[in-house]
Amino acid sequence: MKQLKDLIPTLSINAFSQLHFSSNLDNSSIELIDPEEFLVQRLEDTVSSINLPIPPHRKTVYDFIVIKEGEAQRTFGLTNYSLKPNQVFLMPSNQITSTPFISPDIRGYYCHFNLSFLEGLIPYFDKLFIFKTNLVVINLSQGKIDSICYKLDVLSDLSNTDLKHKKAQLALALMAVLFEIENHIPVAGEKRNVSSSERITAEFKRLLNNHIRSLKKVGDYADLLNISPNHLNKCVKIESGKSANQWILDSLLLESKSLLIQSNSSISEISFALNFDDPSYFSRFFKASTGLSPLQYRRQNKF
Repeated sequence: MKQLKDLIPTLSINAFSQLHFSSNLDNSSIELIDPEEFLVQRLEDTVSSINLPIPPHRKTVYDFIVIKEGEAQRTFGLTNYSLKPNQVFLMPSNQITSTPFISPDIRGYYCHFNLSFLEGLIPYFDKLFIFKTNLVVINLSQGKIDSICYKLDVLSDLSNTDLKHKKAQLALALMAVLFEIENHIPVAGEKRNVSSSERITAEFKRLLNNHIRSLKKVGDYADLLNISPNHLNKCVKIESGKSANQWILDSLLLESKSLLIQSNSSISEISFALNFDDPSYFSRFFKASTGLSPLQYRRQNKF
């Protein structure tokens, strides 16, 4: 049986361009860079070639978007974000995301990378505040966005050269961009008081993302957190307005939709990959949540 990691495509640069771009995209700059590690693009250079909407998929890389002009929509797990000018959107690795909309007048940058690309700089990356909290969208002034985009201009231009030690120079330039973003966040690096319910909810969401395919009961996550199921439900309800069980069901449904859209695996394979004992039970769960059978949903949404 296929492993789940084989069912959802990894969005390397090559996979990204094949899945989301029409054939008129100029790939000359893409071919200069290791396709599994790093990508930086000016949004205005690629928006006309993007096949929208980009369906749900799991990202195995870190990514961020810097918007100078125009608008876009991006999902992070179960939340949809409407992005405006002078905003930065941050996406940690191993998350499910989609892009329903990008306006034709968009200007700014998109970048993704994995940790292997940073090599010896990982200890510095680990010091960053960004990518490690619930901070997803950062609102900045025009001047701060211009400052970040200046560094991204340098990064983009460098990616299109063929210099000696190019990868090391790109990694250093990328870290400069990330620290620039963090430097413009007033709370970056500062300690703040975090309530017990907030801490538990954040950890629950992290565990949910990592274990949704195998753990489907509130008690399973409560055990991992060394608290009672009732206490977990109370904390999650306070912070999110939804019960822990509803978060589990919603996350399982999102994972199911991603697999149905992004893979060619059979319904039975997807069912077993998500650790349902019986494909018919998976089909009943999916139809009760969406009003469609898994096959109907795939036919209506397959890209």
